[in-house]
Amino acid sequence: FDDCKAAVLLHYCVCDFASFWRKRWTQLGYLSASDQFRVRASSGAMMSRFYRLQREGRQADARELYELMCVCESKDMLEEHLAAGVLVRFDPERPAGKDGPRGWPASRRPVRYARLAEAAEARGAYFDAWHLHGKALEMEASSGTSSSSSSSAAAQCHRARCAVAAGIAASSLADLAAARKLFASSASGGKNDTGPDLPIRARALEALGRLSEAKEAAKQVLGSDLATNDAERQEMLSLLERVQKGLAVAGEVASGNGSSIRWDS
Repeated sequence: FDDCKAAVLLHYCVCDFASFWRKRWTQLGYLSASDQFRVRASSGAMMSRFYRLQREGRQADARELYELMCVCESKDMLEEHLAAGVLVRFDPERPAGKDGPRGWPASRRPVRYARLAEAAEARGAYFDAWHLHGKALEMEASSGTSSSSSSSAAAQCHRARCAVAAGIAASSLADLAAARKLFASSASGGKNDTGPDLPIRARALEALGRLSEAKEAAKQVLGSDLATNDAERQEMLSLLERVQKGLAVAGEVASGNGSSIRWDS
């Protein structure tokens, strides 16, 4: 920024959706004693809305708001903004630029994130396991040591399973979308890209209240015999029964008072 003294950093995204969803607003000083947001700027209004969605448990709506506030996944748009100088790309390991010295020496001991994730999962710390599985996938991708797209896809599915167990079903669906891309690009993609993720997807959709989609996913699992064992098949049968009851109740309430309830948000 030496040549651009007037440059202003508009926003720096410091956490993913899962961390945002678990944010403790009171401890961070955002809320007053009357449980109202202290920040009154335009960004504060969005934060206040996110907090309301968080309190109401509306995770799918909160995910949409988060992506509106924080996420840009269009590579073309990012490259266009970089070329225009609106954005500047920084590598924290090389603050002086790609040809400059590293900011700190590389670690001599690689962190075994996958093993740490397994240990966290074993003790029931699913949110920690979800984070650590993500770090393991990042390290694998950055080092170029990934054995195959299908194995990475399976690892991404496993991470999605941890997300459901951790109560961040919206993040689970994002993991499953990444897994499907990897399955599609693998040599065996044609065989596997429609099955391994469906039981997890059904659980995530039910958790998000998207009952119609959860019903279809569960029916597909049962109809195509995609359940890996008797326990998972029984779980899908129970899930299907729950969502059918939920849909029936929603229909009765809607027809009884003339109003509609948004179950599939």
